[in-house]
Order: sequence, then C-alpha cells, then structure tokens
Amino acid sequence: MDSHISQNDGMPTSPNRDVPAEVPVLIVGGGPVGLATSILLAHHGIHSLLVEQHPGTSIYPKARFINTRTMEIFRQCNLQQAVLEGALPPAKCRNAVWVRTLAGEEFACRPIETVLPEAVETWSPTFGCTMTQEILEPVLLTHARQLAPVQIRFDTQLTSFSQLDDCVTATLLHRPSGRTRQVRAQFLIAADGARSQVRETLGISRIGPNLYSNIMNILFEADLNRWAKDRSINVCMIMNPEASGVLLALDGAKRWSFQAFYFPHQGQRAEDFTPEHCIQVIHKAIGDPTLPVHIIQALPWNALAQVAEAFADRRVFLVGDAAHEMPPAGGFGMNCGIQDAHNLAWKLAAVIKGWADPDLLGTYDVERRPVARWITEQTLLNLASLRRVSSNDAGTTSSDEAVSAALERSEFFREHGMVFGATYESTAIVLDGTLAPHVENPVADYIPNADPGSRAPHVWLEHEGHQRSILDLFGTEFVLLTGEGGESWRIVAVEIADELGVPLKVYMIGGRSELQCSQGTWLSIYGIQNNGAVLIRPDGHVAWRCRTNSDEPADQLIKAMRTILRP
Repeated sequence: MDSHISQNDGMPTSPNRDVPAEVPVLIVGGGPVGLATSILLAHHGIHSLLVEQHPGTSIYPKARFINTRTMEIFRQCNLQQAVLEGALPPAKCRNAVWVRTLAGEEFACRPIETVLPEAVETWSPTFGCTMTQEILEPVLLTHARQLAPVQIRFDTQLTSFSQLDDCVTATLLHRPSGRTRQVRAQFLIAADGARSQVRETLGISRIGPNLYSNIMNILFEADLNRWAKDRSINVCMIMNPEASGVLLALDGAKRWSFQAFYFPHQGQRAEDFTPEHCIQVIHKAIGDPTLPVHIIQALPWNALAQVAEAFADRRVFLVGDAAHEMPPAGGFGMNCGIQDAHNLAWKLAAVIKGWADPDLLGTYDVERRPVARWITEQTLLNLASLRRVSSNDAGTTSSDEAVSAALERSEFFREHGMVFGATYESTAIVLDGTLAPHVENPVADYIPNADPGSRAPHVWLEHEGHQRSILDLFGTEFVLLTGEGGESWRIVAVEIADELGVPLKVYMIGGRSELQCSQGTWLSIYGIQNNGAVLIRPDGHVAWRCRTNSDEPADQLIKAMRTILRP
C-alpha cells in the first residue's frame, strides 16, 4: 500500500519543461522538514527547488507532536493559524496514561505539558499541538506553493550529484517518464530521511545504537469512545504482556495508531502481523475481544538513536532524519528537523545575498549537532522507560511497582528545557562571560534568559493598544533591542547596517517609542539596563549583548557584527 498520495494535479510533470537548470538551493525530500525548509528559505527571499521521489505527501500519520518552539517558527511564517486549525483540540488530547488495557486498570495519568497551552503561556505567545503528519504535510505544501521563490516537484528523484568549488551539480530523474535533467545549485539540502541517499553518497557515518526496539505501527479504526472520551487521552501506554505498546489518538474519535512492541529474540516476527493477528493484538490492548476493528495499514519500524558525524560537507547540508534519527518517545524528531532548517535558512540567505562570508555556514554543524545529540539521548531514555513498563515482563509487576516505573522518568512529557532551552556556542555568537541560570533539571526546567546563544525569551509588548510578542519582531533580519536610554545604539545601528549591507532593524522599547512593556519586565528578563542593547539573529537566538551603554557603541556593535558574519 503506497503511503503517499499524488500531489501532481494541476502541475506540469515534464522535467525538461518545468525544472530549472540553475537554482540557488536544491532540497531533496518533501516531508515536513523539506517543506518547512523551502518555506523558510522563501521567507528570506531565496529561491529553491524541492524534489520528492514519491508522487505526493504522506498518507501515514508518522509524526504527531508539534512543540511550542516549532509553532513559534510557524508563527513567523504566517502558518500558525492554518496548523492549529488542523490540529486536535487541546481539550481532547491532554493526557498520557499508563494502563493494563484501555478498558482495564489505570496505573498513572500525566498531562502532556509540551503541547498544553497553559503549561507554556508565560514563555511563548503560542503553544504546541497534536497534528498528524499526513494532515500537516498538505498544509505546508499549500503554503509553500503560494510562495513565489519555491518550486516543488513530486515523482522526481535525485539519482546522483557532485560538488564543485562553486556549485553542486545534480541529476534528477522524472520517475513516470524515465527522463533525466541536470540541475546546477549553489547549495544542496538533504531532507531525504533516515536512509538518506545524500548522506550515504557523502560517506557520513552515524553514531548510536543500530537497533534499539522493534515496533509494528498498526493504523486502525475503532470506536473507543466508551473508554477514551472522558479521559482526554493523547498517548496511552499499554502494559499488557500479551500486547505491549503505545496507543495514539489520531483524530480524537475513531482513528488510532497502535505501536506494538515485538521481540525477535522471543521468536516474534514482523511478517506475523497479518490483518487477523493485528486485530487480535488490538483486542488484547483494548481489553475487549468483541470490539469491531478495521485495520488500515501495518508497517514495521525499528527505533534507532543515531546522529550523523557531520551535518555538512562543503556545499551539502543534512537536516531532519538525514542528520539525526531518534526514537519517537516525546515527539522530537520532526521538531528537531524543522529547527535545523530554521538555523540553516538565514545563514544560507546571508551567504547567497553576500552579506556574510561562507564560513558562517560552518556554524550550522557546530550549533545544531550538539543539540540533536542531546535530544536524541533524552528520547532514548524516554523510550527505555516505555519499554520497562510495557515489556513482556509487565505482567509480573505489581500495580505499585508499575506506577513507580511509569513515573520514574519525571521529565517525560514535560521537556520544557529541551523545547526552549537549546543554547548555541559558535563564532556566530559573541559570549559576554555570563553563566546561564542554574536549573535543577536542564531537560524539564526552563528559566527565560537572554544570555548570548540562548533563544530570545518571549515578553508581551504594547503596540498601538494591542499586545504583541517580542518574538514577532524577529524573523528575516537582525534585530537590535534597546531601552528608552538607547538612542545612541539606534543611531550607530543604522549606520553599521548600511556600511555592512546587513538587514538590521532597531526597536526601542519604553519612553516615547511605539513599543511599551509594563514595569520594565523585558529589561530584567533580557539582562540589560535601559541604555543597554541586545542583538538578535534572524533565527531568534541572542547573538550579542551589552548590558549598559558604551563610550564607543559603534565600535562595539560593528565588532560584534563582523565577528558573527565574517568569522
């Protein structure tokens, strides 16, 4: 059964007629990360060609969680509302529960804080959501096709490529016709998944377990309302030794996915999951052998935890699963991939447009690989906790022991530090000697701060009688923030932007400016006085900070800009 639906309707399909011979950026892979990459590049005015070997977007759920940081990126690209409209209502999918069977004993219940509005409302102007990949991809595709700098071609496969000093040359195969086309690109971005052909061609190896868990994804339809309706179940850990796994709500009604663990060392095989056997597994997981069940699809999947040894090779960059494959526990894989693209897109734009040296691109690997490695390690620990409580030994565990095991990893579903706390260190960050705020648990805990390298924290501002998040000021330019005493920063910033040819906007907050923040909240959170300044990169991370005014503001700011853009 094909897991993609054709998206060629109304689009020309001849590669000789509609694929350009030259393009600034070639993107390989049309999943959510590839589509988001094309949108982010267009956001910066960069033309791209995206090729996807399948006929269209996925019809399989795959990824489900969109965390708050990713929603902030979608908000910058005017996608927030469209995504939320396709997502499950938060009231229907609040909880993770641990049960023997869905109809049986419940051992524990925990809110999924990473997608609950009230859990992040002090840290962000938006919130995460639950939205399956086959619904998200068409939303991203529709938005991407509305952007002039984006060209998308399905049924088109990269067959080979080579790197020259000034470009990448690629051969594309139009699969229905069998015809090929040569394309020349300044840069190539591989968003072609865990079995990335581009990564393999480059010879980049991966570090991590080759196989951690065997899972059969069973997509099915059944009416589970009598057990799920009043429990707001999003994720349900089944601790039944005869059918251990994870039950996932897809539409909040009748469409579900069951990720069934199976154990080859016990003689269990993927090919044993016939439709009849899948129904039996679902019956045991639910706890009702009479439940009508319709199996839509069953696909085996091996949970790996591997990170590429390099995210870039000269003019080629890896994003998403091509760079890091992580267990689904916690829903970080797609989010990490989109955040890769967010980091990379502005840097490519800066180099292509000529206001940054090519060496800036080296900071992509330096910044994103440690973050991806950290997140992968934590999702592996999440999956380990699931396997402990959902293994075939669960039947020998007492209820009290089961509850203790279920709650043992307190970070699970409340990874606020992972969502908001990623901090970069590279030549594209000018450190100021401050230490990040101490948190007891860097995975779960987050303290808003504007130390260089951190995500610039959200605060509400007043603008012409309306609330506006400070995050809404960021996106396509560098932004210099200063207080009511920062007039000298504003003057020199305009001169420096003109001298360096860098897109730079200055916002004064407070005093007689259009932007106001009550009680000086933003100054304390950003760690400056009202005559200090903070420089924010287009990806919303703090690039440089000066706590108070300088005798030589022009020298300080231009030195910082040159350090970041001319490493």
